[in-house]
Amino acid sequence: MDKINSVVSWLDVKDAPKTLRDNDVLSCLQDMQQKFVFCPTDKAGNNVAIICNRLYAIAIIKELNLDNINNTNFPNTYSRVTNIDEEEIVHQHFSFQNRFDLKLEEDMQKLPPLHWTPKIHKSPTGSRFIIGSKKSSLKPLGKAITKIFKVLFHHKRRYFRKAGFFSGLKYFWCIDSHQEVIETLDRISNRNTAESVSTRVSTESGKSGKSGEVRENEKKSGKSGKSGKVKEHLKKSQGSQ
Repeated sequence: MDKINSVVSWLDVKDAPKTLRDNDVLSCLQDMQQKFVFCPTDKAGNNVAIICNRLYAIAIIKELNLDNINNTNFPNTYSRVTNIDEEEIVHQHFSFQNRFDLKLEEDMQKLPPLHWTPKIHKSPTGSRFIIGSKKSSLKPLGKAITKIFKVLFHHKRRYFRKAGFFSGLKYFWCIDSHQEVIETLDRISNRNTAESVSTRVSTESGKSGKSGEVRENEKKSGKSGKSGKVKEHLKKSQGSQ
């Protein structure tokens, strides 16, 4: 019993060390942040890309197309704003959201920055540009719009599920998260396993049932008929003698 307890205690999960509380690790990370940008990768959760500062800045400048931003001959996504400053823009955001009872905290009274994440699943690697921040003058409005879209999403999904129940057709192919994909694959796997077991059982029972019927028919027809003919032949031969 002592040996078992010693093995079990060795298998116990130990608390992982708090790496980010290590002063040496923090110092190393701060040094790397002076030279690189740490950002999440597109379409790959829990993955972090480390990008050179210069490359990161060049990608943003190229996206903004600053050299030709005022040239109407170029299809620019962005335009330069010169007739209003940042403080006035934030004030406009504050006034607009206040009409809908959306409170703008003091630490959010700033414009959202432009940043990008690498599309590593593309070849060559692409860039996904995002204007947003956890703390910006448009954050309350963004959260409210997200809730509205969530309500519309769930309403349409419920409607098309009922429509699919009666028609047998699937009309709605959007998902709320990756968890729905995992659950669907589990259901398909379980259903296929159940159908495979059911088919095997049916086949085995069918074979056993058929062999039983064959034996029964042989008893009733084949063997009994053959023995009856033999007896009849013996009687005739004895009578002739």
